[in-house]
Amino acid sequence: MGNFKGYIPHNFIQDPFIDNIISQIETFTTLLEIAGYVEFQFYESMYYQPLPLYIYKENNCDNVAHLEHQLSDRLISLKLKDDLFANSHLLSLLGSNLSPVDNLKRNLSNIIKYFNLLEDNAMSNNLNKFNLSLRWYLSGIVAQNRTVALIHFCILIESILGSNRADANKGIEIPERAALFVGQNFEDRKSIIEALSKVLNKRNKIIHNGDIFRGRQDIKYYLDAIFYSRKILQKGFEIIMKM
Repeated sequence: MGNFKGYIPHNFIQDPFIDNIISQIETFTTLLEIAGYVEFQFYESMYYQPLPLYIYKENNCDNVAHLEHQLSDRLISLKLKDDLFANSHLLSLLGSNLSPVDNLKRNLSNIIKYFNLLEDNAMSNNLNKFNLSLRWYLSGIVAQNRTVALIHFCILIESILGSNRADANKGIEIPERAALFVGQNFEDRKSIIEALSKVLNKRNKIIHNGDIFRGRQDIKYYLDAIFYSRKILQKGFEIIMKM
């Protein structure tokens, strides 16, 4: 099952109809990822492209030189996990023997329900924020620059957990809300507050001081931003499914 792959389309000609289709594909893909049914895989591709350098003298082109310019593509593919076609742990304990196709339908039922909510115009403010946050998550995942990615993840977290109070200290408010939202116990909540406080502090340094990523500690901020963004989306999706 794990040999099936899909690809996220990018850089199509701007067209509202195509944009809407791509948006739905990206939403579906992101929901599959946070549910643990697909895995993003990244491949770096380096290649060289000749660039002509025109040399002019008195408005006449006397010579053409060619420079080799190194370019880089980051290819992103999706790998379906076997869990998408398998019984849940509970059904396995109960001795269920559903076929892979039946398991696929069952595992996708909540995602189908989510799209039905969108089609039924059940776009409450919270659902609208969650839907936009899925896009921020995907844009952070596929970003080639970790600095940009971290900003996208912070937008996601603030979008879901931030208040509308202009006087709120986001650096304190958001980590505390995240701890209450996804924390399992006191120690877990304490770790969440500590980790997200550092992530948001790094985000502020990037935006206000022009800071960039430096060394292993900054990579940890990036990984924590991904980890808690995903946990917040998982919890948010769980709540939406109870609506």
